[in-house]
Amino acid sequence: MAKQSYPSHLAVVCAIWWVVLIIYDLFEDVKKGGALDMQSGIKTIQASAALLLFEMFIALLLLFWNLKSKLASRQNQLIALREHVHFGLHCTMGELTSILKSPIPLKALGNGIPNWLLQSQDYEFAHLIIKFIEITKINDPLIACAMTNCLALLCQYKEYPSSSMNSSSCSDENAQLAPEVSTVGMNNPHGHCSLLDHSLRVAAYALIERNRFIYRGLDTGLSKVPAANQKFEFDPEDPLSILLALVHDIGKIKTFQLNERNEVIRVNGQHGPVGASLLTHLECIQALPIEDRNVLYKAMHHYHAPFQYALKEDGLVDDDRTVACMMLLISADKKASRAERFGKNQEHDHQLLNQLAIELAQNNEAQKKSSSTKFRSGD
Repeated sequence: MAKQSYPSHLAVVCAIWWVVLIIYDLFEDVKKGGALDMQSGIKTIQASAALLLFEMFIALLLLFWNLKSKLASRQNQLIALREHVHFGLHCTMGELTSILKSPIPLKALGNGIPNWLLQSQDYEFAHLIIKFIEITKINDPLIACAMTNCLALLCQYKEYPSSSMNSSSCSDENAQLAPEVSTVGMNNPHGHCSLLDHSLRVAAYALIERNRFIYRGLDTGLSKVPAANQKFEFDPEDPLSILLALVHDIGKIKTFQLNERNEVIRVNGQHGPVGASLLTHLECIQALPIEDRNVLYKAMHHYHAPFQYALKEDGLVDDDRTVACMMLLISADKKASRAERFGKNQEHDHQLLNQLAIELAQNNEAQKKSSSTKFRSGD
């Protein structure tokens, strides 16, 4: 049933009471021995009309009071939004929600991706992402190093599930203690795949989406904020967007509490903000330029709730690159989750992934030959 407005409710109430009082007056005349002639009917209608006018006056007063209350509430909200404290620092995400007591232990830089992942056929997109890392090493060695070490970190927790939705009793961002549940459930948005598998899949879909992604500003699901810089163009070759896709759920390492069967029995905090805080402790992330780090922190903090992204006082976003990377991540995460939930990739996307793997391999060989030629010519 459609939701009716406040004035329509008042009109219905007034009309009902008017009809009831007319019938009451008519029957009162009959009880007193009067006749239902034209003159008595006109008097009854006149009295009822006067009563109706009085009811309408009361209704208008109530409506005016209701509108005034709503306007006052809205005005208070607008005033609150103008307060500086609600904007926080416009160039940062504000205070992080963190439950980290100590940084996650990470192997020394340079240890690289474990051999079992390099040789494994169980992770459909592992070889694709590894090829991308190899190519990225040539032009962006810091980002490639960060991807390598973050992937190695995910490998240390390869038994972690990608979702806590093992049953309807355990929601993803619920900090309440839930009973131990079976891994068999119908509500799992990631098809019961591991955190490592999901991270690799989202990174692979980001590789697809970045070539057809069109940045139009911040889309919160409730409203759209246009690009702050109309001349800004998203760079599909920016490897930071793939790093972001790879590490977007890394906070689940800290927020998921597992039992001995690797089932989620408790979720402590929100994995987006916790993951952003976790990254600040990793040396491979600290080595990145501050602009890249800000993109990672803010996008990870807000990608599950883009409507909470802090705007500048002029109502625009502070950095289009951050928002563009976040929008690309949201798109890739949705497509990957849909594929996991239904147990298959869309045929067209799967063909693109295979073609992309071939292109990455060819580019890798070409860049290796180019580097070798430059080195010999330098001798």
